[in-house]
Amino acid sequence: MDSHSKIALPPWLSCFFFSAKFDQMKDCVVKVMKYCANSLPDSTIRRIVDDNFPNKECSEGPTLISSSSAASPLCSSSFVTEANACGRTFRQIFVADKSNSSLCAEEAKRKKCVNNLIDSDCTFSSADREVLDLGLADYNPFCANNRDPGATGNDQCYGVTDISSGM
Repeated sequence: MDSHSKIALPPWLSCFFFSAKFDQMKDCVVKVMKYCANSLPDSTIRRIVDDNFPNKECSEGPTLISSSSAASPLCSSSFVTEANACGRTFRQIFVADKSNSSLCAEEAKRKKCVNNLIDSDCTFSSADREVLDLGLADYNPFCANNRDPGATGNDQCYGVTDISSGM
């Protein structure tokens, strides 16, 4: 746990503090996506990040996929329900304790489950799949080494820890 998570902030300041941290996190995700998918324009990367990280993500964990999502016409009718079930355990742990070490393994399981579902239940274009694969790569911020357990380092985001602040 970092020193900030032990401080009891008043609600108005807590909101400000976590909003600033959330914006920093989104900027970091933009840098990672630029590194991993450098063929995408900056404006597309920023839109993808903004669309996929609503402000409640820090307090409630990864958002659930809605039945009206863009995946709906491209996937089986059961996809949304099954994809949300993939992350149920992760989400429960995250909401209860964001510093729980089991989040590393649970995030890896969640991504593998969703990836398998996409393979079996969806028909995305290769460009759409490339973007989806960024979120399912070995990068895992809940692990000490920022990689899924057993990661080979052969995915499109290998080397992401080498991104400098000057990118």
